[in-house]
Amino acid sequence: MPPPVSSDVGAAHSKLLTLQGKLRAINDQKREIDRQREKLRLEALQLFEEYKPVEQDLLAEAERYAKAWGVQFGYTLCTKLPREIRDIIYEELIVSPNSITIDPVHDDDDDPWGGWGLPSWTDTPRPDNWSIRSRAPREQWQHLVCPEYYGPVMSHEILQTFYNCNNFNISIGDLGLLLTSDILQTSHLPLEYIRKLWINVTETSMLHRWNWRAPTTAAAADWDTFYPPLTDVEVTECPADPWPHETGKAAIIDVLSLVPNKQACEVAIVIRTGIHAIKHPLLVNLGGILFRLRDEGFTVEVLQRARKKGKKKRSVADGKCYKFPGSDWTSLFDMSREKWNEKVKTKTISVCAFCSSDCYC
Repeated sequence: MPPPVSSDVGAAHSKLLTLQGKLRAINDQKREIDRQREKLRLEALQLFEEYKPVEQDLLAEAERYAKAWGVQFGYTLCTKLPREIRDIIYEELIVSPNSITIDPVHDDDDDPWGGWGLPSWTDTPRPDNWSIRSRAPREQWQHLVCPEYYGPVMSHEILQTFYNCNNFNISIGDLGLLLTSDILQTSHLPLEYIRKLWINVTETSMLHRWNWRAPTTAAAADWDTFYPPLTDVEVTECPADPWPHETGKAAIIDVLSLVPNKQACEVAIVIRTGIHAIKHPLLVNLGGILFRLRDEGFTVEVLQRARKKGKKKRSVADGKCYKFPGSDWTSLFDMSREKWNEKVKTKTISVCAFCSSDCYC
């Protein structure tokens, strides 16, 4: 005989059926939502495929409009405003408040860790490619010198302003690249317009690369008769042509002779050193360069800046050393070439800091 059915069992069964019905309804709604979602996804993909060519056409048309408007604007600007007013506008557009610095691969061939440009051996070496290292200013201003956007006249005037008014801070090894390879990648040579240069060179390079030696050319075969090879310490004579004849850093600086408008070009030779006294040969070499550039018409100053942190300071070597004059050395060369040559011979260029066994005080 079967057991009697309890009222609790009946109620539980009824509740179970109710809950199953609700769950079934929820699942039906969820499946409907999934179907709608898939339908919307497919419709979105279709719309995206239709959108892409329209977007491309819109961007191309916007580009054509921008170029047409820019060329018309450039023509109007150049015909309605005098050059003086246009230059004021260009300066607001393309002149940097700070010097434009292009980091070197390294600053001195004798310094594999990079001198002032690469302060620590743990740093990642910079790329050797000039285009990559000059990318930052190009990305900022290249569109302003594109003839397609502003016309050939306005874009060329902006390029002139870029080189006329900005101060370029570079390593001596990059000097030739800066003068002959346009940062903004136009067909023009920067040396035609450049006006302000900071050329960084290390004291080590000046002392050990630029000793006064006999030139190897046949035209100067008798050089040794008058100016025998000199050591770093025993520099007692300034050559008749005070310009290093060896290849290397001096030959790199010699590319400045390509600048056509030398009288309008300001050159700062920036010595990177941690030494707080100046060796006599360093000033002799600097003087030869400075007077040569002045004779060609350049405005020249000599500045001192410390090496970047992470570079050990070098101790002062034996020889005649002068008292550290501060960060601006230009006043040491404020004299005629004849007076300079006399001071070089007598080793009285500046105030003596101290004497060593090799000092001629």
